[in-house]
Amino acid sequence: MKRGAYYVLLTYIIWGSLTIYWKQLSGLNAVFSLSMRVLCSVAFCAILISWRGSWKRVREMLRDSRAMKLLIPAGIMIAFNWGFYIYAVTSGHILDAGMAYFMNPILAILLGAIVFKEKLSSRQWAAVLVVGVGLGYGVFVYGQFPTFAFVIAGSFAIYGALKKGLQLESEIALFVETSVLILPALGYLIYSGINGTSGMEQLNIAQWILLLSSGAITSIPLLLYAEGMKTTSMSMSGILMYINPTIQLLIGALLYKERLSSSNLVMFVCIFIAMVLYVPTVLQRDGRIENKNVEEEHA
Repeated sequence: MKRGAYYVLLTYIIWGSLTIYWKQLSGLNAVFSLSMRVLCSVAFCAILISWRGSWKRVREMLRDSRAMKLLIPAGIMIAFNWGFYIYAVTSGHILDAGMAYFMNPILAILLGAIVFKEKLSSRQWAAVLVVGVGLGYGVFVYGQFPTFAFVIAGSFAIYGALKKGLQLESEIALFVETSVLILPALGYLIYSGINGTSGMEQLNIAQWILLLSSGAITSIPLLLYAEGMKTTSMSMSGILMYINPTIQLLIGALLYKERLSSSNLVMFVCIFIAMVLYVPTVLQRDGRIENKNVEEEHA
């Protein structure tokens, strides 16, 4: 593999392992953790932007009405994604969080077909159908809907759709997106501090360090991913992506002893079948793109 692919691989390993990070903060209110993550991410990105001298680029983005119409809802979607993920991990639903990132590519291609009118192959439609069957089976037979998985995967798919076509540096995009959430985050921190609902009085020094480093652990993997994708094909990235939820599943099942419900087992089987259908289409698409690029270079 190229060096870029190793950066992408490292990114997915970090994202998968962050389950352990957030589990250490289980005593905190999830909304409080989310609010701190927002503020720490803004602060970390501001430091990085200052170091790189990129404030001019930030001002350009803030004046770009088209970009802001996309980045504001993107910020809201990433807040939903972060918030539900943190709550899922800290409330004993790590397996659901892992399921979300297995499900995400399937929801993303469905969203592409609906919103961007992208034509799906028969294999891609079959993958979507199989996941739909799994959802329906869980709801009608077991009376259970994988809420955490669906919201986490859905919010991230919408987030990706909103940012489609926007060429932004990772730290600038994250800074603008999270800045949208500063006032709600500050408001909740003040509210929870006054009412004593945050749980922060139970934190030890190590947990405070973890909480205050949430900006760095959010931003650094994004920067690694952005750097790695400069020389990594989409097919390679798409295959490596499944390392993230696989790590989450192993952590949930082996480290924290979460049990897989019957409905979740059916859902996982359907997602696995969907992956078998979906991954070859990504490889074929990327192969066509690479061949086209080679032809253009020699034209």
